[in-house]
Amino acid sequence: MAKKQGEKRLKVFEKTDYHCAYCGCVLTPDNWTIEHIIPKIKGGTNAYENLVGACKTCNGTKSGLSVQEYRQAIKNQIKELQRRLYSAKKFYYEFETL
Repeated sequence: MAKKQGEKRLKVFEKTDYHCAYCGCVLTPDNWTIEHIIPKIKGGTNAYENLVGACKTCNGTKSGLSVQEYRQAIKNQIKELQRRLYSAKKFYYEFETL
């Protein structure tokens, strides 16, 4: 049984050529996880078609979100970082002129 699970796990990672399905980083034994595309809490299964390889960071931040929700969360984070960066630059330049 363990051998079959190991083979299934490798096939899941081969789907994305040992890269994270979300951020594209190279998956290594230190950072790889199996990720449910449709989270189990939203009706997803352990079927091969619902599994992809993901890095621990993406798997942890995606958590129980759907792919669409995860993408939106990332977009929101980027917008917030851009807003902070703009505010910081604006403050910096205003401070510089004092």
